[in-house]
Amino acid sequence: MLFPSLSVMNEGVLDKPNCKIKYSERVYDACMDSFDALPLAALMNQQFLCVHGGLSPEIHTLDDIKRLDRFKEPPAFGPMCDLLWSDPLEDFGSERNAEQFSHNSVRGCSYFYSYAACCDFLQHNNLLSIIRAHEAQDAGYRMYRKSQATGFPSLITIFSAPNYLDVYNNKGFFYIF
Repeated sequence: MLFPSLSVMNEGVLDKPNCKIKYSERVYDACMDSFDALPLAALMNQQFLCVHGGLSPEIHTLDDIKRLDRFKEPPAFGPMCDLLWSDPLEDFGSERNAEQFSHNSVRGCSYFYSYAACCDFLQHNNLLSIIRAHEAQDAGYRMYRKSQATGFPSLITIFSAPNYLDVYNNKGFFYIF
């Protein structure tokens, strides 16, 4: 690791069955206790919000994220759940309606968020982009529509697990900033 003092791990979602098969339930429980103490998001270079899933209709500022009690299991709904489980709309950047958030029927919880929701959040918080994970990408990453204000991708998905679940045949991606 090049800069261990600058490393931050964001809270994500741990695959319990896979962990129990490879290790044990005790290891899984220890990981979960550790994850409950991890940040829900990280601000990189005062320009990039790094988060596992994405946005929430209940979070408007970075301070809203700081105020969340992360020292618990993520609830099934609400802003903490959304940071972990929300996804960009399938037609992100070319939406046909003005709705910024809609129920995420694929996951059964949280929301899909729009390009407009992303750009509004970026502008309100003086950010360049949101970097997320949470969805396997064939190339290991995906750059979404650029912000009209900055010309930089408003959203970037980086997925580091190659051949996710041994079925996706996707590449993994790793970025050093």
